[in-house]
Amino acid sequence: MRKNIVLFSYLSLICLGLGLSMNPYLSYSLSAKDYGIVGVVSLLELFYIVPIIILLAYLARKWRTPSVALWLAFVGGLFLSSFFAIVGDESIFAWLKSTFPSHSFFNIFKDSLVAPFIEEPVKLLAVVWAIYFMPVKNIKSILLLGYAAGTGFEIREQFTFIAKNLDKGLAYSISQALGRIFAALTSHGLYTTLTAFGLILMLLYYKKNQSVFYKGIFCFILPFVLHFLWNLPNGQLSFSPLMIAFEVSFSLVVLYEAFQFAKKFDRKQDLNIGNNHFLDFRMGVKE
Repeated sequence: MRKNIVLFSYLSLICLGLGLSMNPYLSYSLSAKDYGIVGVVSLLELFYIVPIIILLAYLARKWRTPSVALWLAFVGGLFLSSFFAIVGDESIFAWLKSTFPSHSFFNIFKDSLVAPFIEEPVKLLAVVWAIYFMPVKNIKSILLLGYAAGTGFEIREQFTFIAKNLDKGLAYSISQALGRIFAALTSHGLYTTLTAFGLILMLLYYKKNQSVFYKGIFCFILPFVLHFLWNLPNGQLSFSPLMIAFEVSFSLVVLYEAFQFAKKFDRKQDLNIGNNHFLDFRMGVKE
C-alpha cells in the first residue's frame, strides 16, 4: 500500500512537472517563426542529448545498474525535480522582488542565492525516488543515477531558456544553445552526481570512518558552492572565464576521485540500497 502511494505521488509530480515544462510552448502567443526557431535549436540540442542517453545506457549495463532505476532517475530529474525547482525558484524570486528594491543585493544576486539551495536538493529527490523503486548494488550506480537525474533536469532547463529567448531571434538562440551545450556536460549532471555520492558516503561512514565521512560532506557541499559561483550575474566577476575553467576542472577532478573510490568499494562488497526501505544498507550480501 505504501509503495502504491509513493508511486502515485511520483507519477502525479511527473505530470505536474511535464505540464509546467511544456507550458511556454503551448502558449498562443508563439508565432510560426517562433516554432521554427524552437525546431532548429532543438535539433542542435539532440547532438548533446542523444550521445548522453547512449552513454548512460552503456554504463548502466557495464556497472550492473538496473535500467528501470536509470530511467526513473532521468525522468524524475526531467519533470519531478523540475516541478519543485520551478515552483520554488519562482516563488522565492517573486517574494524577493516584492520585498526588496530591484537594485538590492538580494535581487541582483538572486540566481546565486536561490537556485543552488532549491535545485540541488530537488534533483537529489529524483535519485532517492529511483532507488526506492529499484534497488542498486554498487556505488558506481549511485554516480550514474545522479548524473542521469541531473541530465534530465539540465535538458528541461535548456528548453526553458530556448522559450525565454525566442524574441531575440534565431542567431541569438543558436549561439546561446551552443554555449549551454558545453556547459550542460559539466553542470547539473555533475553536481547531482557529487551530491548523491556525498550523501551515500555520509550515510555509510558517519560512525565507521570520520575521514571518509568528511569527504562525503565535502562532495555534498561542493555542488552548492559551484552552482552559486556559476550563477553569479555577468559582470560581477571580471575573471569569470577563469572561474568557469577552474570550476569545470576542479569538479571533474573530484568526480574522478569519487569514481576511483567507488571502484575500490565495489570490489570489496555489495551495496544494496532500497528493497522497500529507504536507504537500507546491507554490507557484504551476495544475491
